[in-house]
Order: sequence, then structure tokens, then C-alpha cells
Amino acid sequence: MKKISFLMCAVVIAGILVSGCGGRASSGQGEQMTLILAHTNAETDSRHAMVVRFSELVAERTNGSLNVEVYGGGVLGTAREVVEGLWLDLTHIVVEGYNTVSYFSDLAFDTLPFLYDNYDHFMAVWYDSDMGRRWIQIAADVDMTVFGPSFRGFRIVTSRRPFRNAEEVRGLRIRTPGTQPFVGTWQYLGTQAIPMNLAEVFTGLQQGTIEAQENPIILSFNLGFHEAASYVIRTNHVSGADIYQMATPVFSKVPANYQKILIDTGIETAKETSQFNFENEAAFFERVRERGLTIIDPDIESFRRQLENFVDDVFPQMKDIVAQVQAVRY
Repeated sequence: MKKISFLMCAVVIAGILVSGCGGRASSGQGEQMTLILAHTNAETDSRHAMVVRFSELVAERTNGSLNVEVYGGGVLGTAREVVEGLWLDLTHIVVEGYNTVSYFSDLAFDTLPFLYDNYDHFMAVWYDSDMGRRWIQIAADVDMTVFGPSFRGFRIVTSRRPFRNAEEVRGLRIRTPGTQPFVGTWQYLGTQAIPMNLAEVFTGLQQGTIEAQENPIILSFNLGFHEAASYVIRTNHVSGADIYQMATPVFSKVPANYQKILIDTGIETAKETSQFNFENEAAFFERVRERGLTIIDPDIESFRRQLENFVDDVFPQMKDIVAQVQAVRY
């Protein structure tokens, strides 16, 4: 637990919860409950399809007694705002990257460069290893209940400027998410890393405020970033889990049988979406190729060499966790 804002929210949360989720949710077994679910991705994205399916299944499995209202596209705020809103009764469930738990913990970094070998390794870490359970416990240690990790795909770069190795990337003005691993990774590579809200990225590319951005190919395509860039560069430098997040004091107000439904349904929809993202990445690369973009497969080893000491230098508290992840067999 590291953020002042989180500590302040923790002080007031008990008072907020007395009224029960802004009056929308109740702990009574026979009463209807409504939970507000927020995320920042476009409604054309697989994340949105996942949470809509989640909402439908939860309603079906509770005979309409537990409703999940979905607000996508960042209409309730940025990633940071909707996550912090969990503590202010503004949101009740958020689906964002697990790395947003790092707003509250110095150990919630699953987006370190080249942490996962491939899709199978990612799924084995999260679903079949002690490390996946440890990450869930790290969130629990800061009073967050997380469940249903899903694979987003490895992150690539859409860019107005080509590069083919770590040396050529120096000086690139690249948009990153605001969490520390993303900014730190690209700074370590010698770029001008510019944290920016996702909703501002397309305009930033169009106007030249930034030269590049990095995201999984499916998200990048669905947000139209290829329309403002000339190159797709398959750096495959990071993959991180999307995950359902709730403030534990709110989760604890949900009846136990509904808690199980939330978790089981979250896991089910996350696994379905993981498989979809994995199986459809190639098709989305073909779509950007058809639109005239040049796809570059850079010298990945040059990036690995450049980032070899990154964890030791920037995130030394993560050395044990990185070792555990890399030890997972798949």
C-alpha cells in the first residue's frame, strides 16, 4: 500500500459503505442489487464484449437479482479514475489491466518487459501456478478482490516512424499508459515516453504530438490507430492481464452465493476472451496490412539486451516475482 489517496479513501470507505453502494446495492438476499462496471476500452473491443457477456450471465444465474450495469469507452473516467472510484462508491467493478493495482501496491506489476514467453506461459502463470495466486493475494493485501484474468495479447507499436532495433528507437516520442512499468521501460530504451489518456492517443498521432503508441494489435486496430500511422512494429515486449477488480469492502457486502457467481462468471468469460484474442491476433495484423501499413518484425534480441538490467535497476522489489514467473512450466 503506497498511495496517500488510497489511505485517505480507506479512512472514509466505512462511512460510504454504510448506505451500501450509493443506495444501488443491498446485502439483503431477497433484494435486487445493481453493480456499476466500468472500463475504458471502445465498445468495439473484445474487453467490452467480455463484460457485456459477464453482465448477461450474472443476471441469468441470479434470476435477475444481481444486475451489472456496464459503462465502457471511458465514459466514467480514465483508468485511474475508475479504479480509484471503487473506493468512492462511483464504480463497483472495474475491468482494467492488473497493473492498475499498482496505484496501491509496489508489487502489482505484471507488465514488466519480456516477462511472459507466449500465450501458454501467460495462462499457466495466471491459472496454474503459485505466482498467479500470489498476484491475487497482493491485491487482497490492499483490500482489492480481483478475479478472472484475461490475455489481451502482446503489445506492439503503431508508429509514424520506422525502427528495426533498440538503437533506432532512441528519441521516439511514444505514448505509454501512466503506470510505472510502461513509462520506465520506454525511458530505459532512450525514448521520450509520454503518458497520455487512451482517448487522446488518436489525435496525438494525427497532430504529431506523439510519433507512436503501444498496445495489443486488436485494441490498436479497434481504436483506429492504424489510420494515423504508417508502421506496425511487432516488438511483443509486454503482455498483461485484464482483470475484474472490486474493493473488498464492497465485495464483502455481496451475498456469498452471488460472490461465487461473480468470480466463476468472471473466470469463464476471461478464459473465453483470452482464447478469442489469441486466435484472432493474426487476422488483425492482416487487416492493417490490407490498409497499406508496413509490418516490421524488429530485432527482438536487441531490445532484450537493452532491457537486461531493467528490473534490477528500476524495480528491484520485483526480482523474486520475476524469477517465479520465469520458472513456471507450460
